[in-house]
Amino acid sequence: MSKALFKAVDVALKNLGGDEREVARRQLGGLAVLAQSGVPTRWIDPLSPDAYNADPEESIPDIADENAHNALTRLVSMSVVQQSADKAKSITMLHRLQAQVLRENWGAGKTATREEAFDAALEILGRTKYEQLPSNNGDARRREASDLIAQLKAIAIQDYSRFLFEREQVRGYLNRAFNYADDLGLVYEAVELDVAVEDVLGPDHPDTLKSRDSLSGAYESAGRLVEAIDTKKKLLPDCKRVLGPDHPDTLKSRDSLSGAYESAGRL
Repeated sequence: MSKALFKAVDVALKNLGGDEREVARRQLGGLAVLAQSGVPTRWIDPLSPDAYNADPEESIPDIADENAHNALTRLVSMSVVQQSADKAKSITMLHRLQAQVLRENWGAGKTATREEAFDAALEILGRTKYEQLPSNNGDARRREASDLIAQLKAIAIQDYSRFLFEREQVRGYLNRAFNYADDLGLVYEAVELDVAVEDVLGPDHPDTLKSRDSLSGAYESAGRLVEAIDTKKKLLPDCKRVLGPDHPDTLKSRDSLSGAYESAGRL
């Protein structure tokens, strides 16, 4: 079974031209690392019907966009990857066993190496358009934020992908995700992401403390001041213990708690 699955990928890549082959091998590598349930097609294929073009000039595809579209289209036509039927919210995925075979054979034949696959996964995560979307397009922004949070949660849970948290870019995406959750009041999603971050990094990691601070902000933005204050009260002593009493993040945590009390009228 595994040999047949790997051969299907290798044959598909050999049938592609040079530029498209390189794009396809990275697409496959990224899909094998990101959420097993799949990745928004618009992040992989800029010409996907559901892709967001916040800038009108971006509606003119360049060679890189066309290569990405053509490569993914060929992979789908050769049944190497699958796409959901809902074109308005398309998801692209690898079969679980296909992804496992790729991970067990990084760099074999024409496939991506482990390092290339991890780099490709980070590139895909970096294609979110939240900040480019108009502020009045709430549905699109909520979708981008929710999809990014879902991918980060999956990375934290999946044994084969949690190593991505060693990359600085992932910590940057975490910060973005919590900011988006704060903007949109996505408290439930922020709580789930916070739990996932603590599970992979540990309770005393500086990035875990930052995620808890962001979670408290999401509570506050949603008007849930009791939860916000409770989270901030627990966070402050941990910041003092882990970072030190004079660390900027500790001072920020203290000021944030004071601000929450003020908002609640408990000066």
